[in-house]
Amino acid sequence: MKNILTAVVFFLMTNTVFAEQINIIVTGSTKGSTNAIAQLIAKDSQSGKFNGIKLNAIAPGNACKGFALVKQQNGNTFVTHYENYYQLVAKMKNDPACPYVSFENAKPIVSKVQGLYLVVNTNGQGTELDKFSNTKLKIGYSGSSDVEKGWHNQLNKAFGNNHVFVGYNGSSKMRAGIASGEVDAVWTTYSHYLRLTKQKDQYKILLRTLPELEVDAPILAQHFDNKKLTRAFLGTWYVFNDKDNIAKIISKSLEQDFKNNTGEFGTYANNKKLILFFDQQTQVDMEKTLSWGQYSSEPNG
Repeated sequence: MKNILTAVVFFLMTNTVFAEQINIIVTGSTKGSTNAIAQLIAKDSQSGKFNGIKLNAIAPGNACKGFALVKQQNGNTFVTHYENYYQLVAKMKNDPACPYVSFENAKPIVSKVQGLYLVVNTNGQGTELDKFSNTKLKIGYSGSSDVEKGWHNQLNKAFGNNHVFVGYNGSSKMRAGIASGEVDAVWTTYSHYLRLTKQKDQYKILLRTLPELEVDAPILAQHFDNKKLTRAFLGTWYVFNDKDNIAKIISKSLEQDFKNNTGEFGTYANNKKLILFFDQQTQVDMEKTLSWGQYSSEPNG
């Protein structure tokens, strides 16, 4: 009898079943990929994939409202999304209505990485990197904060040129800018490059920030032998105030579904060909190596 009780206790300790509801707070628009992923992860949780951990997706409407809600949690266990670019912009603006949130003590679940690509409009003519470096051009970005401007200044120093910075309010306006000829090139994600090529077959990738895809273009940091030039959009789902290894349980389940193309999240991630990381130490290290804040001086310097 004693052996049976010991076995039961051991089983319960190693197979903890959670019953409480945990909020997953969306820090993005209701129509964006952040909300889409949150809803899918919540559905997976409700189907019992996370060992009984139930997630309730809450989408207040936009990133600012989402982080304002995060600020109000007061020690509760919850899940939310972090994006390295957005949080640096929020920290620099220091706007109480659109707050910066520290993720230092939170535990990562899964990270999505999107590298950046220097896309030029060839106008039907061949374009080489050397020619780009030696010609003053207008370069478009999807934002116009000091974050992009700081990186642009670093790139100009590397190119030995004075390319003109053009900031847009969003990627769709940036795509329209290069399509109309308002700018000569853009730094954008691969998905937006594909959208451009669907319109006209006159765009070429000259540089890329990460070796994430098989693209015939040099990697920025290697080309200039300067790792501090590396940038990427890093989005990570975190558990705040973790207990009983909730982050690890969810992460392992999502990783398995991603590998097997199963579950709501796993199927979505494979269909979208997302580049994902699940190892906690790798995710922590990426926050430093892919940071938008790697300025050699002040952002406007």
